[in-house]
Amino acid sequence: MFILADTLVYLSSIAIVTSLLNYLNISEYELASRRAACGNEHSATLCTIFRSSTCDGHADDFDRFLRRLKDNTSLFDGLQPDEHEYERRVQRARDKFECRRGAKRMKAQLPSAAHKQRAEALKRRGNDKLKEKQYDDALDVYNQSIELCAQNAVYHSNRAAANMLQGRFEHAVNGCQKAIQLDATFMRPRERLAHAYRQLRRHEQQWLGARQNGRVAEAAGGGRPER
Repeated sequence: MFILADTLVYLSSIAIVTSLLNYLNISEYELASRRAACGNEHSATLCTIFRSSTCDGHADDFDRFLRRLKDNTSLFDGLQPDEHEYERRVQRARDKFECRRGAKRMKAQLPSAAHKQRAEALKRRGNDKLKEKQYDDALDVYNQSIELCAQNAVYHSNRAAANMLQGRFEHAVNGCQKAIQLDATFMRPRERLAHAYRQLRRHEQQWLGARQNGRVAEAAGGGRPER
């Protein structure tokens, strides 16, 4: 039953996509590009419906997406809501929807070139404040750089350093862990994390961290230095 249903979906996809052209105002060239990006004809249909069904991540977006699937594809033809196969296909549609929405959000959250430039300037300013032992000011500036580029491991590591110099070791641990999560080969936050554990007398974690640091440094040829 599964194979037959999937075959029918595939065979009907060409007619479905053609009918969607006028409905969604998509050119043949654009549709071909979307098909290539989505992987196959059926995925291209899902991709098109997803783009026409989402707006600002509202809670009812998936319901709208599902209605369009039912109206414009044969994915749910002959199935009843209380059937296992129906639920399986709803979950498959939900997985596709969440995947594409997540990718869309991630793309929207990427910092612009101007934001990156501003964040780098703030980082340098924070470094200067740190050297001048103006730790509160350094922390404030590092916070600003992270607001602009939250995925930069260096900024989290530097903020952890400012927290450590103020004796805020739990905050330093969190910052170092975030930096390591973003860049596992970056050695400086690992060193700072070990120091923070030592100050907190969490010796077992310090020892485990030291072992991990050695493995990472060996694999990365010494690890990536501070920037």
